[in-house]
Amino acid sequence: MTKDRVVLGLLFVFVFGVFCFDVFVVPTVILPVALYAMPIVVGAYYLSPRQVSALSVWALILRLPADLVAGSPAWLLVLHSLSVVIIGYLGVVLAARRTREAALRRESEAARQQVTSILESITDAFFAVDRDWRFTYVNKQAEPLLRRGREELLGESLWKVYPEVVDTAFDKQCHRALVEQTTVEFREFLAPAKKWFDIRAYPSQDGLAVYLRDVTEQKRAEEALAERVRLATLITHVDTALIHSNTLPEILRRCAEALVEHLHVAFARIWTLDAEQNVLVLRASAGMYTHLDGSHSRVPVGQFKIGLIAQERKPILTNAVLGDPRVHDQEWARREGMVAFAGYPLIVEDRVVGVMAAFARQPLTEAALQAMASVASGIALVIERKRAEEEREKVLEEAQRRAAELDGTLEAVADGLVVYDQTGTIVHMNPAAESILGYTPEQRELPLAERMALLRMETADGKPLPVDQMPVQRALHGEIARGMVIVIHRQSDGKAAWYSASAAPVRAPDGRLMGCVSVFTDVTALHQLQEQREDLIHTVSHDLRNPLAIIMGQAQVALRHAEREDVVRKCADGINTSARRMNVMIRDLVDVARLEGGQLRLETRPIDLISFVHDLLERGRTVMERGRIKVDISPDVPPVLADPDRLERILVNLLSNALKYSTPETDVTLTAERTNDEVTVSVVDHGVGIAPEDLTNIFDRYFRAQGTRRTEGLGLGLYITRMLVEAHGGRAWAESELGKGSTFYFTLPLA
Repeated sequence: MTKDRVVLGLLFVFVFGVFCFDVFVVPTVILPVALYAMPIVVGAYYLSPRQVSALSVWALILRLPADLVAGSPAWLLVLHSLSVVIIGYLGVVLAARRTREAALRRESEAARQQVTSILESITDAFFAVDRDWRFTYVNKQAEPLLRRGREELLGESLWKVYPEVVDTAFDKQCHRALVEQTTVEFREFLAPAKKWFDIRAYPSQDGLAVYLRDVTEQKRAEEALAERVRLATLITHVDTALIHSNTLPEILRRCAEALVEHLHVAFARIWTLDAEQNVLVLRASAGMYTHLDGSHSRVPVGQFKIGLIAQERKPILTNAVLGDPRVHDQEWARREGMVAFAGYPLIVEDRVVGVMAAFARQPLTEAALQAMASVASGIALVIERKRAEEEREKVLEEAQRRAAELDGTLEAVADGLVVYDQTGTIVHMNPAAESILGYTPEQRELPLAERMALLRMETADGKPLPVDQMPVQRALHGEIARGMVIVIHRQSDGKAAWYSASAAPVRAPDGRLMGCVSVFTDVTALHQLQEQREDLIHTVSHDLRNPLAIIMGQAQVALRHAEREDVVRKCADGINTSARRMNVMIRDLVDVARLEGGQLRLETRPIDLISFVHDLLERGRTVMERGRIKVDISPDVPPVLADPDRLERILVNLLSNALKYSTPETDVTLTAERTNDEVTVSVVDHGVGIAPEDLTNIFDRYFRAQGTRRTEGLGLGLYITRMLVEAHGGRAWAESELGKGSTFYFTLPLA
């Protein structure tokens, strides 16, 4: 039996009891209606509307008989009945309202229980505060995060319980949500829980509901991923610097900058080892310090923590700089907020080549330290590579310098030099060799035998030189050929040139034949001198014997005919003429010796050419055909500065040659005119002329032009003339045209 039925039964009995008392005990007394209505009022608080309605009907049924027994007037009977009805109605209404409220309370409680169940079942922490920031709800998941039970928190102020979160982002965001009545979402590290949370705050008129999701592991994973990405980027940037940078300082600077950028260290530095002085030299610095001078610019090995790293060849790693005895300047570390230090020796093949180190204001993770170790290995390799490159560059520079010296020497050498490989291919030729051999680019690519055939080599006696006897061919077979005289017919002009050729094999250290070197020394001039010497010997022996034979013959005639004065006089004239001829030859030889020995002294003075030439012609009338010589000197020609005796020798040589080699009865003209600061004198003849190929050598000693008739003399006249003119500071040259004659010029300085 339920509670409401017990109450209903009791109220029914109470009403019936009142009825019995009214009818049987005090039948003549009209009891108040309240006695019948009171159970209805009580029932309204405990019974359902139907039960209150039944109770009201029951009270009305029993009241009517009681009023009738008591003799109540009709109006009172009606009044009592209406009172019971009205009270019953009100009781039903009150019961219905109470029932609805109870239902609402049950529904609310059910909803509350459901919400509570939901909030308790969710994995996120949740709590609610009112507008005064007092806790109104805390789910069980929030208790371990908040480090207190809900009973301790409910009714307490959030900021009082957790003062450490005041003025944090959490504080500001929660106040913003409540004041602006807007939902906020943010991520925050809460010191009380020592964890990261994704926080969402939902405002209401009653306060604030706060959801907290623990994302510490997610944050760690994200940080680990970000660190891996950062470290991968670091390695990439370092690799880029190691590969694409040119100089070692640039490589090290970029590596130090990458450490600062990607490891978030305060500064990073790199030293290289000066092995000769056993000192670490600061080569790169990035971050809060970028200078390369100061007390740490040169660190002796074994001093300070940097020197210890190099000496011990072990890294120094710490996330507790303060208090570490290896960090000497503790005051600086405290002032700058330094937390971590990492220093690595840069080692290649058990040799220290430098040190890399960094200070940080936050702890360095194991992954960061591993990345630094990897960077240190790469930097060590590049330092060693650059050192090797520098040494190689020095060796190469020295080799290039020596090669340049050798090339310069070879270029300057007048002898032709050719380097061949083992197949006979030309590897190098100096300019002299290019001029001698005259190969075109296409001819240089020909086989050795074909190239040699182009030169038409001959022996000194004019016979073709066999290929296997050529110096180069012999050297390529391992022989050494020295001073072999050969004749080469030059391709450029077809002329024959005489050379002393030598060749020697070039061998590798193991004795293997690598090629050969051939040298050509031009001995054409020497050969010509030998020919000229032979001609001179022949000329001297011939031309001196003739006058000497005449002298001897005339002397013998004079001795046999001493009594005849006319015969003796004639012999004396012959002896005198021959002696003069011998004297001229001897004088020429003596003058050449003096000129070439620098022993000739000039006694110069101003000379008027017109009077000097006329006087010379008058004095030489007996030895020169004066009638053929025409003088055309302008009166305004200024005096020249010359030695009279040497000037006479010059003019006599030129005029004698002109008369000697020109057609008889033709004129020889002597002219003189001023040209700037000198006077140009010319002697013009109308002889056979000189061939163009002989014209350049006409003033050489012992030279005789081809095709000229044989005359007495040593071939020194024009050579002496040129030397005397040059001794005066002038120039001598000739112009000629075959069949028309020649013009010889010389210049003298003005007085």
